[in-house]
Amino acid sequence: MICLSIGYVQINWDEAAQSRKGQVTEMVDCEKVGALLFRLRREKGLTQRQLAEQMHLSDRTISKWERGVSLR
Repeated sequence: MICLSIGYVQINWDEAAQSRKGQVTEMVDCEKVGALLFRLRREKGLTQRQLAEQMHLSDRTISKWERGVSLR
């Protein structure tokens, strides 16, 4: 389970849902998560740099997440 908090908003999602056989059947849509992150960050009036500082990450990481490039 991955948990991301922005101000008073918290996003929770599973990285992958697995079938009974343990095979990955559903992956997170990075573009949808990125769009949600972008919208919530803007609603809170934060820059990528401000959010990154609050999360102890680089602003480049936030940018990658918002563009749907990667969630790592």
